[in-house]
Amino acid sequence: MNLPRAGVRSDFRRFEELHDKCDKVDTALTAFKLSSTLQLGDLQRLETTATNLVDAINELYMQGFVADQLATEAARMAKVNSRGLDAVKGEAIPVALTNSSTYPFNNSVKVISLTQKKTTTDYYVDIELVSAAGGGVGDFRVTDKLLNGFKLAFTGAATAVNVICRVKGGV
Repeated sequence: MNLPRAGVRSDFRRFEELHDKCDKVDTALTAFKLSSTLQLGDLQRLETTATNLVDAINELYMQGFVADQLATEAARMAKVNSRGLDAVKGEAIPVALTNSSTYPFNNSVKVISLTQKKTTTDYYVDIELVSAAGGGVGDFRVTDKLLNGFKLAFTGAATAVNVICRVKGGV
């Protein structure tokens, strides 16, 4: 919708007219205030107005307090959700396992530390084989799960195995 646009000069003249009228009203109001005396009813109205203002200020303060509490709760929930998201994403830990014993013996057990401490030991460890040397790998064994780590070993005859452990859950 296109409205006609007034010129800058006419807007400025209109502003001057309104400003002059406001000055005249202000002058008349000041003269009236000086000539009138305060009546008992005026004082009661002033007291009522002051009470209403105090009530309004208290209401605004309570609304600010409630808003602050809501903001605090929102921040707390965001932190909880962030932890849950981290648990779902998990963490990837590269691990190098070595075995110096000859088959059928194996001493490849290694303690793996978690960078993010878990709240329960109910987490899942997914193991991805990257490389192996010196024989077959066999199976992987995850044992002794704790909140801050676990033990990892393989059962084969390999002398060196590189894996990536993806740890998910535990929240």
